[in-house]
Amino acid sequence: MTLININEFKVLPNANEPKMDHLTSKDYKDVYEPSEDSYLFIDSLQKDYDNIKTMNPLIMLEIGSGSGFIITFLAKMLGADGRYYMSTDINPKAAIASSKTSIENNVQLDVVNTSFVSSIERLKGSIDILLFNPPYVPTPSEEVNEGGIVASWAGGINGREVIDKLLPQIPSILSKKGFFYIVLVQENKPKQVISILEEYGFGYKVVGKRKARNELLYIIKFYREDNSNNNNNNNNNNNNNNNNNNNNNNNNNNNNNNNNNNNNNNNNNNNNNNNNNNLGGEK
Repeated sequence: MTLININEFKVLPNANEPKMDHLTSKDYKDVYEPSEDSYLFIDSLQKDYDNIKTMNPLIMLEIGSGSGFIITFLAKMLGADGRYYMSTDINPKAAIASSKTSIENNVQLDVVNTSFVSSIERLKGSIDILLFNPPYVPTPSEEVNEGGIVASWAGGINGREVIDKLLPQIPSILSKKGFFYIVLVQENKPKQVISILEEYGFGYKVVGKRKARNELLYIIKFYREDNSNNNNNNNNNNNNNNNNNNNNNNNNNNNNNNNNNNNNNNNNNNNNNNNNNNLGGEK
């Protein structure tokens, strides 16, 4: 009988995963340590790599970067190539940790010790990739303002108090082509978050989902709906021009286009249903 070493079948780490040996247990007393949500985040970004690369982002920002694990991963995944990476954190020790992580991984990262995007208003409207792993754990409201390590996870009522402060700012932060990635748990009522951003003209896609201990984690990507509409309008205009140039085949083309449109609508409906199914039930 041949014995199999189960260690041979361990999942290999992501090639772009940052080295974190420079931070110790002492550091993690004051700074959020990369955990299940962090790893789901980088896995989801890797999964969405083709879409990100096609969008060709130039300015990237992580709000609440903590150890710098996620923004450093993104920088390693996309590379420099004229791109600019920045992170903010209200915790000064987290800002220092993020800076150390970028240096240890040979990544150029500007770190600002501030809340959300205060002090960097010049970049508003130009952020192509916005990352946010918020304090999402439901807690008493008074814990939200405690500072230190508590600020990294205390989310207040429904874990939404910090999240809800950022949502109205998203339209003015993101560039026209920008993507916004956020971690949410079921207790945050993700469908409500989606509804809020839909009112600002954003579409969404669930790009990651994972059960971790007693939490159901989601990574949700938001993008401006008008970009999708513009692309669809360009395609429709091209189809109309083709139809005008081929008058003899108008009936066939129209029938085919109608069938294709119906199929596309069905696909869109299926995608929406899949997104809703991914979010599960919500009270």
